[in-house]
Amino acid sequence: MTELEQTLYRLITRKSFRKWALPPNAAERIKTAVALCTAENKPLNFVFEFGGYKLWRLPSAPYPDLAETYMLRHYAAYLQPIAEAYPPGANMYFASDDCVVERMNNIKPEALEIYAAAFRNCLKQIEPELPDNIKMSYIRLAELYPSRKELEDELKIAFADNMKKFETWTPEKKDRMLKRAQLNFCPSGPLAAEDLSDISETELSLRLITGAVYHDAFEDCSRRREFVVGKDRILLFCTPIPEAVAIGTTKASVTKFWTGVGVLENGLEKVLSPSAWEKNKRTKHEKNHFGSFPPQSSL
Repeated sequence: MTELEQTLYRLITRKSFRKWALPPNAAERIKTAVALCTAENKPLNFVFEFGGYKLWRLPSAPYPDLAETYMLRHYAAYLQPIAEAYPPGANMYFASDDCVVERMNNIKPEALEIYAAAFRNCLKQIEPELPDNIKMSYIRLAELYPSRKELEDELKIAFADNMKKFETWTPEKKDRMLKRAQLNFCPSGPLAAEDLSDISETELSLRLITGAVYHDAFEDCSRRREFVVGKDRILLFCTPIPEAVAIGTTKASVTKFWTGVGVLENGLEKVLSPSAWEKNKRTKHEKNHFGSFPPQSSL
């Protein structure tokens, strides 16, 4: 590694932001990406892939709230010394896999359109605070395909392959997946794609399974993989996942911003989980949080 590469690697992996130990495969990914980008004097590419929606259980849904604002500030602070050390700077891509959210969570497409537009507006608001060599973008991964048909054709094959893989999952993994999927599943209400309030337990279980498999199937789609996990990509996330640097959501939080609520607590910017929000919504958090939402959708 050159001296510049060593400096950038140290800044990217610095413990003042990392919330967990760095996975070995993340270390190798970072070294490769840094070497490729610095050799061509190009910006470093950081990717944060997520669902691209606001959890329907939360009060601002389908809009972002302070969680997104606080997260963007946190990631801008993380990137700033990297950009100072490397004049070509950094591209920060927030990559949305919202094209499978309706199938996963029963969220209507209109809600996803609202979130995408509102998130991009959040990026416009923070842009004046960023150095000129830091660019933040919102990428809807389905739009990498020339047509939706091309994506759906590939997704159909990947879904069939991943259904076979699902059968090999351990009972523990299946149980963990189903519990997570049920938290995000919207059975009814203004954000639901279908009114499934009377769905049977058997039907619900099938919907949760197929939704989880669609998530994994989309990860296997070629244009998504090329963009997200290309060799010149550095992966960031709020919690530990393979190959990524886990730096949380804010200095004081690791809860996912799209499934959490942003609050200001004793001067600290935090993101609360749905259960923590329910516990605290009648306290000072309500005063801090309400009023920050955009006008509610007519969905």
